[in-house]
Amino acid sequence: MSILRTVCAALAIMWATTGCTEVVPRVTPEFMARVQAVAPTADERHISAGRVIYVNHCGSCHAMPAPTSVPIDRWPQVMDVMARKSHLRPGERQDIDRYIAAVNEAAR
Repeated sequence: MSILRTVCAALAIMWATTGCTEVVPRVTPEFMARVQAVAPTADERHISAGRVIYVNHCGSCHAMPAPTSVPIDRWPQVMDVMARKSHLRPGERQDIDRYIAAVNEAAR
């Protein structure tokens, strides 16, 4: 692993545990209650995995936009480009999609 990638990964971990919580909400029982009020079948396991992938994978290369900063109908195009660039596996992409949708649902 290159030094730059190592530094980026360390920053992503730092953001995951500190400052990015405002931008990238944690999946808490309260968060899930808001999500499931709108989307009763939302799966906490996949949504939590999506957050971890979003923070660690996406955040290792660039600043992560807040999931609510991009209109929800534009996220598929953004994710098409980024999933290809970052070589996300289909299941990882689906979990990130679920997390982004959940954050947007919880923000309603």
